[in-house]
Amino acid sequence: MKVVLCFDVDGTLDVGDPRGPIDHRLLWHLATLDIVTCVVSDSWGKIPGDVLGKVKYVYGTRRGDKTPSLREILYNERRVSPFVVPFYVGDLESDRVMAERAGFIYVHPRVFRVWGMIS
Repeated sequence: MKVVLCFDVDGTLDVGDPRGPIDHRLLWHLATLDIVTCVVSDSWGKIPGDVLGKVKYVYGTRRGDKTPSLREILYNERRVSPFVVPFYVGDLESDRVMAERAGFIYVHPRVFRVWGMIS
């Protein structure tokens, strides 16, 4: 089974505007655990290059519909493994709608937790 974690930036990661509750360095750690890590956000450029370099997919959306990008990620990952569990972490109601439309499980950043990764 493959886990796919996609993140918004603004309001989700600590480098966003507004700042979110999730430390951006977590993306690097998740990628080292062989978790497919993605950023689908118009603010992807706010993530430092060393962390962004570990992310498998980066899609800029220009505040538009994220659904096509999320669907493409899911399609690509299902070509490799038929058992994919996709999550999208974003702070807005529109993020939830687009994630669910694309077949992702939506998670609000306030409830997203990975224990023991970042001290």
